[in-house]
Amino acid sequence: MPSISTILSGYVFGTASVYMVYMIPAIWIGNFALIYSYKFLMLGKNKHYFLAGIVGIIVKVAIIFALFNLINLFGVFPEKLVENLRNAMGMTQLITATLGIIVAFVIYKLEKK
Repeated sequence: MPSISTILSGYVFGTASVYMVYMIPAIWIGNFALIYSYKFLMLGKNKHYFLAGIVGIIVKVAIIFALFNLINLFGVFPEKLVENLRNAMGMTQLITATLGIIVAFVIYKLEKK
């Protein structure tokens, strides 16, 4: 839901927001993949928190970035926006997912005390 409200408001992407509608399913799939892979590795395989987080981040970013590039092959995005959107679907996703894993870890540790 946050992605829909952000896109409809035009707050983050401004005039490019209308094109982000095509990316909502990719972002949802990427976020699901992060959560699922993290849960699978941490809870199912007893892997370390940060290993599970790093794998989840890589999977998320790879899915979102790949789907962006696939959609872009069909010429959906205006050429003048492609580089900015590519950055948003790659590096920005990597940064926000990494910060999310770190913040979640801090909250988890604080709750245990």
